[in-house]
Amino acid sequence: MNTTLLSFFPKLFNPIWLTGPIFDKELRVSSRRRRNYVLRFAYVLFLTIFVVIVWLSVVKFQGTAA
Repeated sequence: MNTTLLSFFPKLFNPIWLTGPIFDKELRVSSRRRRNYVLRFAYVLFLTIFVVIVWLSVVKFQGTAA
């Protein structure tokens, strides 16, 4: 019973069973295209800039006290 539950939950939360093997292969192949690498890099760069701007607006820079 315990092993049945352990094998059931990963299948339940795995979205591949909704889409099928052909869609799964297409996702794997298309994710290796150069355009998608550039888009991922731009996305990470945008998020990093956004986090830095928010962080700088929250943290007030104070001079060192001598």
